Amino acid sequence: KTLTWIIKAMHHNPQSCFAECKDNDEPSDNGEEEEIVSKDPILSLIVKLSNIAKNRYKDRREAVFKCFASFATSCDEGFMTPYLELMIEPLHRVITEALSEVDELRKKRRQLESDPADLANDVMQILEDRCGTDEFLKAYATVKTKAREKRDTRKREAAAEAVHDPQAAAMRKLQKHDRERKRKKRRVEERKRMRGAFGKSL
Repeated sequence: KTLTWIIKAMHHNPQSCFAECKDNDEPSDNGEEEEIVSKDPILSLIVKLSNIAKNRYKDRREAVFKCFASFATSCDEGFMTPYLELMIEPLHRVITEALSEVDELRKKRRQLESDPADLANDVMQILEDRCGTDEFLKAYATVKTKAREKRDTRKREAAAEAVHDPQAAAMRKLQKHDRERKRKKRRVEERKRMRGAFGKSL
């Protein structure tokens, strides 16, 4: 609710969202990108929320997705249209991750907790309803194209690295396995917490 109020205030008073630069401030290294973001405080907020939701932390993702849904339902229709791609990107990532899961594991998880993809799909539907099907589909297609291009680029880079620097490629593979191990451990802990909460409610 607080963020929804803030985003409306940002829309009506964007000039009050940034402190004025002092004479002795050093210029930023990011140049144009930061200048573009600084002209639109709402864009700055959506970028931060989108980046938070890209990480594999269920609670953070749910909080961000609920913010997106609140923005879309509380603001005027089309208000969030310029930021559709930024909002759809983490939603699409969650749905893609869920679809890649083994069906049996998904069934077992749904017996204990809600599927993160369910919330992502709900928010996607809200965005489509509020921003219009044409604008939504256009943004969604762009997000999927960019995701596919990133995936293809990573594959090409990994293949090239395996040829030119096999030691670095082996190290990267070990790091990936370590991240997967930690992610699985985190999911097990989340399921244990859900089982404990479910048992207390009975």
